[in-house]
Amino acid sequence: MKKRYPLPLFLSLFIFLLSNPAKAQNANFPWTAPELVMPADLATVLADPKSPQPMILNLGTSSDIKGAINIGPVQEGTYMDKLKKHLAGLPKNTSLVIYCGCCKLDHCPNMPKAFNTIKELGFSNCKVLYLPNDLDQDWINKGYPMKG
Repeated sequence: MKKRYPLPLFLSLFIFLLSNPAKAQNANFPWTAPELVMPADLATVLADPKSPQPMILNLGTSSDIKGAINIGPVQEGTYMDKLKKHLAGLPKNTSLVIYCGCCKLDHCPNMPKAFNTIKELGFSNCKVLYLPNDLDQDWINKGYPMKG
C-alpha cells in the first residue's frame, strides 16, 4: 500500500524549506548554514552585557550596528588591507560576525571575498550576519540596536 502524506504536512515542509536560512548556502557562497547568525540572535547577544560579545565588522557601506567596527567595502583593495590590518595579531579563535547590508546578500560583492580572506588568515570562528534583503529591512526596521 502506498503511503499518503497529508497536504498540511507537505505545505509545512515546503514553507520551512523556503524560509530556512540554509538556502543562503549555495555554490556562490563560501559559508555554510551553521556559519550564519540570525539578526534576532545577534541582537539578543548585544542586549546582554553578561554575554561574550563578538567582534562585529561592517564590511560594506551601510550604517554601523551596535558595537560594529566600520572597515568599509572590502571589494576595494584599500579596505581589504584595512581588514587584514585590523585582524593582524588577534587570536585565531576570536569570535567574529561580519556583515555588509548594502544590498541583498546573494548579490553582495563584499561578503564572499571577506569571508574567504578571513578563513585564509586562519580564523576559525567567523559568522555571517544573515541579512537576506539589506540592513534596513533585516535589522533597522526590526528595532535592533544601532551605533549611537
